[in-house]
Amino acid sequence: MFKRKTLISLMLIIFLLIFNSSSAYAYNLYGYKWSSPSIKYYYDNYISTRCKTFIGTAVSTWSSQGTKVSFSFSSTSPYVYCSEVSDSNATWDGITYISWGSNGYVTSATVVLNSGVTRTWNNDGALKSVAVHEFGHVLGLDENGTDKCIMNDATWGLQSRYETYSLTTPQKADVDAIKYLYP
Repeated sequence: MFKRKTLISLMLIIFLLIFNSSSAYAYNLYGYKWSSPSIKYYYDNYISTRCKTFIGTAVSTWSSQGTKVSFSFSSTSPYVYCSEVSDSNATWDGITYISWGSNGYVTSATVVLNSGVTRTWNNDGALKSVAVHEFGHVLGLDENGTDKCIMNDATWGLQSRYETYSLTTPQKADVDAIKYLYP
């Protein structure tokens, strides 16, 4: 009798797991993407060498993740415009602005790195983390709370992508999201 009840309970649990499960993703998406995974980026000569270096690092990092995404430097529109500001009063060390059409395809994108946040700007790892994170937004990825991924909301603080987890490259959840957006 005990074996029969155990078997029935086990079958019920399996049934519930199979028919009650829903797909769960470890990433959040904005709802836009580029019409092609070959994306252009551009910056003017007036930005600092440090900013150019970390923009280049970010695009090469995303291009090397085993996805179809690739970046090339070009001033032919549409492209990601990359810029730099120095605003020590800002609460952000990097920010991305995206516009997209009703078809969900990006029409314009801007990435800005903030040299005024010296804690980040003067730390190579932290600045790489920010630049790679911002280009995740360019690709269509949203913030991902305090998860251990490059799209984690914060550079610094408890459960932050850089100070806590030391992340400077996309993690499996980030890469899976890109593979979903750009199959």
